[in-house]
Amino acid sequence: MNIAEKRRQDELASRYLARFKELREVKEPMLPIIREIVDYLYPARAGLDFDDDTRISSAGELIFDGEPLAALARLKDGLFGWLVNPSLDWLKLTPSNRKYDQNELAAKYLEELQSEVLEMFARSNFYDSLSQDFGDCAALGTSVILVEKDEKNKRPAYVPLHIREFYI
Repeated sequence: MNIAEKRRQDELASRYLARFKELREVKEPMLPIIREIVDYLYPARAGLDFDDDTRISSAGELIFDGEPLAALARLKDGLFGWLVNPSLDWLKLTPSNRKYDQNELAAKYLEELQSEVLEMFARSNFYDSLSQDFGDCAALGTSVILVEKDEKNKRPAYVPLHIREFYI
């Protein structure tokens, strides 16, 4: 590696670290609110700090009434059941350009593509991940799903990230 390439990589790393610091500073004031939500409503996402195992082991101890948890479960299940239920035909692909609306070949292609996408979702952990993701969104207001390639099974793998693992 020459000096110019090393300098360019150091500069890029410095920019990323500065951006990371900015994002962390934006999230920092929200952590007490997120911690309170986790403590009283959403113990499934306890452990906001990577090195704090005591909060994970005591998750749910502050909850004294099950109704908020039941309401959260109803919201999560309702969103899942009405938006992406695997037994419903919830995905509809249409051409973005209106001039292809009457094109039979384009319609057939989109229909076959839609079927393939739904089959791929069914073969993967897509629906399980969305169930977790809807819980994160309903309780915490935000979520991230990482999509990776599962080389062994030749399909995508969906990983809902813990709120401690990302900054927006």
